[in-house]
Amino acid sequence: MELLIPDRARAGEPRDAAGPVPPVLYDHREDASGLPALLAAHGVPLQAAQLPVGDYVVSERICVERKARGDLPASIRDGRLFEQAERLLQAWPSPVLVIEDLHVEPMPESWRGAVSKLLEQGVTVLQTRNAEDTAAWIARLAKRARRDPSRVGLLPTGRRRSPPGADAQAELMLTSVHGISPATARRLLAHFGSVARVATAGARELQEVAGVGKGRARALRDVLGEP
Repeated sequence: MELLIPDRARAGEPRDAAGPVPPVLYDHREDASGLPALLAAHGVPLQAAQLPVGDYVVSERICVERKARGDLPASIRDGRLFEQAERLLQAWPSPVLVIEDLHVEPMPESWRGAVSKLLEQGVTVLQTRNAEDTAAWIARLAKRARRDPSRVGLLPTGRRRSPPGADAQAELMLTSVHGISPATARRLLAHFGSVARVATAGARELQEVAGVGKGRARALRDVLGEP
């Protein structure tokens, strides 16, 4: 599965022999954190989207969920952390939880227990000093994905679930586009064969697929990029 960089982001971006560098998709709500701007400063190509799970899709294997200092305790108390981890594990072979700017001494045992549970389930946990450190980690993962996609993938300890197939990952990627349901995503993949081909399709081509009108075709082109 491959995504192409939108035209507006292609100028000056690095390319390799396979073509344009796939962007890191990030949930548009992360703009307020300032982290996307820091990633851009690292030279990471980015594309905002409405992600159904996770905050940063680094590659077809790695999705990052970010928890800042104020959000971690609340997400442990209300159970959100474990629900999000479950969804990450179902959707991505190598989910990563970033715990950012957590300076609590001593760390409560309940927090250690929560993180230990995530590790046992197969989630890689990274603790970063601040947003700049988080950006450096994500930029490094993105660089490895560009250099050799077959080598990308962290190996957390503990029980691992069977990774979803490429079709399931492609469907998940398309459903991150506003208005695209799982059924429509499957029809798009059946018609075009891959997310990369959907990304290069023109508006008229997209509208040949049942359930894709002008509005949804425009949304697909806005998120995946125009040819």
